[in-house]
Amino acid sequence: MREEHGDLMAAKKKRKTKKPEKMKMREFDVTYVVSARIKISEKLLESVLTPEWRKYAYDIRTAEGIAEHLVFNIAQNRTLTSLDGFADRSEDEIEMEVTWDVDDTTEVKP
Repeated sequence: MREEHGDLMAAKKKRKTKKPEKMKMREFDVTYVVSARIKISEKLLESVLTPEWRKYAYDIRTAEGIAEHLVFNIAQNRTLTSLDGFADRSEDEIEMEVTWDVDDTTEVKP
């Protein structure tokens, strides 16, 4: 029985399967322009531009800073209510249009 086991092991060694070769990949960093227009309710701005909100959420002190923060995060397929500091807000408090101008590639680096 032991001899048969040894024969099986030897046979397995002989018919080693060739491991698939790892595909060679090339990596690129691509930079392109994303433009957005956002409308934010006055109610939302008034409630987040306070020292109390900054204490628990983000240290953003201007309406422009809030707009930039929201556009950056929402353009990455997040929702207003999924962001820290905005979970209690309504999605109706913002309107946003994003333009992905992929034809205007500004830089490609290998």
